[in-house]
Amino acid sequence: MEIEEKKKKAAQLLLFKKKLSSEELKRKIGKNYEKILEILQEEFKGFGLKIKSIEHEGNKLYFISLDDAKIDKANGLRIDDLSILAYILSILFIKEKCKIKEIEEILKEKFPIWKIRMAIKKFEKMGYLEINDFLKIGWRAKAEIDEKKFLELIFKHGLEKFH
Repeated sequence: MEIEEKKKKAAQLLLFKKKLSSEELKRKIGKNYEKILEILQEEFKGFGLKIKSIEHEGNKLYFISLDDAKIDKANGLRIDDLSILAYILSILFIKEKCKIKEIEEILKEKFPIWKIRMAIKKFEKMGYLEINDFLKIGWRAKAEIDEKKFLELIFKHGLEKFH
């Protein structure tokens, strides 16, 4: 495959999948996938996009993110959903994992149980949360949220500011 074909393939994969592992990119693009991503990165800049990577559970994951911090990433999300996510992440950044029932018990004082469950499902699909036997921080939260800054804000202002 030529460089232009590899670039095109990488762009298609990144744009239409939530995330790609380094192994998947190596298989589909070739062992020089990092060089292809560097070239593609330059082209994405003109669209206000950038290719980011994170380490997640021993794997390097690549995904596309908005390059311009001024663009509202919360577009389409309701404030109550964001409040639920903030509550959950504040717990998970400290405990690392938690049973969904524990989260529901904590949040049911502020939100209806159906709303909590819908938000958890929505944020799992978006990659902010992961559900196995426990609720855990998802790959997208690790990529987009500065944990230290987030917790500083939570402790400085308290959780009451998030609802």
